[in-house]
Amino acid sequence: MKYDFGTISERDMDMLFLNAFGTDKGFLKLFIEKTDLPKGDYTVSEVYLSKADKDGESDITLIIECSGKKYGLLIEDKIDAIAMPEQPERYVKRGNRGIKNGDYDKFFSFIVCPEKYYKNNDAAKKYDYEVMYEEIRTYFSKKTDPASAIYFQQISQAIDKAKRPPKVEINANARVYFGKTLHV
Repeated sequence: MKYDFGTISERDMDMLFLNAFGTDKGFLKLFIEKTDLPKGDYTVSEVYLSKADKDGESDITLIIECSGKKYGLLIEDKIDAIAMPEQPERYVKRGNRGIKNGDYDKFFSFIVCPEKYYKNNDAAKKYDYEVMYEEIRTYFSKKTDPASAIYFQQISQAIDKAKRPPKVEINANARVYFGKTLHV
C-alpha cells in the first residue's frame, strides 16, 4: 500500500522515531551501536518529545537502562531546517545537567538527519554521534511487518524533501513595496 505524507515535517519524523524506540529493540540498537556503551540488553525506560529547559529543547530525550545504569540519548532531528545558534553545545549543557540531576549516569548527543543535510552543515558535525536517515531507511527496508513498510515510505519521503531545494514564495505586494522603497 502506498502512503503519501504530504509536506513531511521534523515533528512527523520525531513521532516515527518515538514509536520505533518504544516498539522495536532493533531500532534502538542502531543508536546504541554508535556509542561506546557495553553490549547488553538495553530497555527504554523514558521517552520525551521536545523536552525543554533554559538551554532550549532536545527533540527526543530517551533514557535507557542496562545492568542498573541509566543512559540519556539526546537526539536532534533535522530534515532541512537550519541549526539554531549553539544548538549542539546546548545539547551538551542539557546532558550534563541531566547527569547532575541524577536523570542518567552518562549521556550521548545525536543528530538524526539525511546524509545531504549532514554533509552540508557544519553544526551537524558537532554532535557526538550521527544516525543518517538513509541508515534508518535501510533498517526498515529489511523488515516485513506493516509498520516498518509505512516507516520506510515516510523516511523515504523525508529524504526526498531534503534533496529538493527549499521553496521560496515571493509575495508580490512585498516585492512592489521594497522595489519602491529601495528604488530597485
